[in-house]
Amino acid sequence: MSRVNKLWIEGYVFTLSEEKYPYSIIQKHFEMHGVKISKCKISNIINRKEKNHQSLLLHGKKTPSEYPKKLIFGSYHFCFVQFSLFPTPKRKRGITGDAASRREAIRKRERRVVETEEERSRRLPTIAQRGQDRRAEETEQRNSRLAVMGQRSRQRRAEGTNEQRNSRLSAMLQHARERRLNVIEGQNHHQIQTFYTARTVLN
Repeated sequence: MSRVNKLWIEGYVFTLSEEKYPYSIIQKHFEMHGVKISKCKISNIINRKEKNHQSLLLHGKKTPSEYPKKLIFGSYHFCFVQFSLFPTPKRKRGITGDAASRREAIRKRERRVVETEEERSRRLPTIAQRGQDRRAEETEQRNSRLAVMGQRSRQRRAEGTNEQRNSRLSAMLQHARERRLNVIEGQNHHQIQTFYTARTVLN
C-alpha cells in the first residue's frame, strides 16, 4: 500500500471514529469500497490519532475537532474522491473469495460443463446428419458428372463411327465410279479400234 493511500485510509477511519461509528460499521464502509481492514488495524489508527490529539493539546495547538467545519467537509469530500474515482483493486471473486463464493463458482463451472456436454450431445447427431447429406450430395454430383461424361464419350464414338462409315462409303462409291469409267473408256477404245480395223479391211 502506498503512503498516500495509507494516509487517506487513516483520515477516513479517524473521521468515522469522531462520528462515533463502531468498528463493525467502519469495516463495512471500507468493504463497500473494496478495502479489507481489520478491527485491530482500526483500533491502532484511532489510538495513534488520539495520541497525536493529546500531544497537540499539551503543546496548546488546535485539535482536529476545533478546525473549521469546512475542513471536516473537505476530508469527507477528499475520501469520496479517493474511493470513487481512484478505487483500490477489488479481489477476484470465485478464486480468492470466501468458501461460499468459491463453492458457488465451482457449481457454476460444473453447470457450464454439463450444459456444454448436453449441447455437444445434441449437436453430434445434427453434425452427423449434415455429413451424410453432404456425402450423398457429393455422390449424386459425381454420378451425374460420370453419366454426362459417359454420354459424351458415347456420342463421340457414335460420331466417329458415322464419320468412318460415311468416309468408307464415299471411298467405295468413288472407286466404283472410277471402275465404271475405266470400263466405259475401255469399251469405247475397243469399239474405236474395231471400227478402224473393219474400215481398213474394207478398203
